[in-house]
Formats: sequence, C-alpha cells, structure tokens
Amino acid sequence: MSFPLSDQEKHQPSVTENADVHHEQIKHQFDLDPADIAAHAPLLRGRKLTAAVAFVAGTGFTLFGYVE
Repeated sequence: MSFPLSDQEKHQPSVTENADVHHEQIKHQFDLDPADIAAHAPLLRGRKLTAAVAFVAGTGFTLFGYVE
C-alpha cells in the first residue's frame, strides 16, 4: 500500500534547477561580472601549460638532486 504524494514530493527540483538557483545565489552574493571573470581566466593552456609544468617540475627535480 502506498501513500499519496504530497505537493512537495510531486515537484522536486531537478539537478539543473538546483544548479541554476545555486549559480544565481553566488552571482548575487559576490556581484560577479562575466567580463571580470574572463579577465582573470588562466593564460596558460594546452601545450604552453604542459611546457611550463614540465619546466618547473624538471627544475625542481634538478635542484633537489643537486642539494642531495
């Protein structure tokens, strides 16, 4: 035997509705501007990022080996 669904149970917000509400709360709380977000986007992507990480890691391993 099942009980009838309450009004709240009939309309449970979907994942996208929850994400939209959460996004709007953050946007309202921090007053974020899309142009400001784009201005602070990372500059290193793809091959440049890979080369930078390889250089930093290689330098770190080299210096660590030199100290030891």
